[in-house]
Amino acid sequence: MKRAVVYVRARNSINANEAQNESIRYQLDACLKYARKKGFTVVDTYIEREILGETSERIEQARLLSNSKTQPWEAVIVTSVDRLSRDFHYHAKLRATLAKYGKRIFTIGCDENDIDILELFSNFRKEKRK
Repeated sequence: MKRAVVYVRARNSINANEAQNESIRYQLDACLKYARKKGFTVVDTYIEREILGETSERIEQARLLSNSKTQPWEAVIVTSVDRLSRDFHYHAKLRATLAKYGKRIFTIGCDENDIDILELFSNFRKEKRK
């Protein structure tokens, strides 16, 4: 049986806790549905709650990376590529680190054979236009 973990992240202002929780619920539900559809058993979830205006380390992402070295799962499921990082170079490094330990990133809406390069490029272009 294929095993996966789910990573969700929401970043909102201090006063928008309900919106942040709703985003997390949506992402989690979407990832769990995707996992079932693709035949994955979800063995862990990583829920990152960030607050705008505060220095926020991605503690759950660090835990995911640490666990990728030793835990027997094959995939990380996210709703979109920017949940892991909006920084193109950091995302590529993250993907390479996970691949080193035999892990793949699956993004909802992208064919599992895609490398998400088109989505990454699209986000990169959006950032350049700002």
